[in-house]
Amino acid sequence: MGGIADKLYVCQSTQIGVNLKNRKKIYIFILSIILVISAFQSIPAKADELITMCIGWTKQLSVDTKKTVTWSSSDKSIATVSSKGLVTGKGVGVVVIKAKYGNNAALWVITVKPSEEVIVYEHDVSKPLGLPGKKTLIAGKSTILKLNGIMGIPTWSSSNKAVATVSSKGKVTAKKPGTVTITATVDKKKYTCKITVKAQTLSANKSKLELSVGDKAKIIITLKTDDEESLSCTIKLSRGYYEPVASAEFGEWDGYKIPLYITAIEEGDADIIITTVNSKEKIVIPITVYEN
Repeated sequence: MGGIADKLYVCQSTQIGVNLKNRKKIYIFILSIILVISAFQSIPAKADELITMCIGWTKQLSVDTKKTVTWSSSDKSIATVSSKGLVTGKGVGVVVIKAKYGNNAALWVITVKPSEEVIVYEHDVSKPLGLPGKKTLIAGKSTILKLNGIMGIPTWSSSNKAVATVSSKGKVTAKKPGTVTITATVDKKKYTCKITVKAQTLSANKSKLELSVGDKAKIIITLKTDDEESLSCTIKLSRGYYEPVASAEFGEWDGYKIPLYITAIEEGDADIIITTVNSKEKIVIPITVYEN
């Protein structure tokens, strides 16, 4: 299976079904509420919408007007409404949400029902629940953090923006060597990942290559580290190509720099991928080979 179940609150099915006789009574009750509120506030009621939701659910309401809209709830213990019209179910009952704009108002009658837990999806058990505990990045590189098995929209923050920043989508960009904690907050719960940023030690003197079949090129690879590192190079073909586009061979290592000799073989596109074993750094150099 490769996963275990996460849970989401949904309406109890036993609470939704009503017979025709009871439905008629409910509508009469709802219309009575609308008429009372409209009469009390001397505002004509528009075509109202009947909505059913559960405790904890939200519902975005809107009014087609350019005027300023003032939102209110007849019972905040049943449902609240934000200044932008976002309704949140709080307790069991029936509530009227009103949007007032100028001399007009729109009314929504909302029935809030209980909730129960049911299995609705799985999360990857091979990964930690929430965020990974730690991660290593090279200065200048980025990664995207994703919450595993957590529902909701997170708010992201960095404990030290000089070391690494994080976007509203969870994209972490390493700035300089150091350690930083990235936090995702969902429903007041915090999930953290410790990021270690290391200095870039691997670089190349070329960012791309364009060759004709039979041409040769030299890329100078620089590795600034005292560690016993070893380099590897692979050439990954672009989609749709089956023959090798080019070959690669390392030259003599002088302690910090090493040449990489490239020979163009077949017309096509590929990526020359250079990686280090210990620091896990990677350089990708696109290569395009043209027919003579």
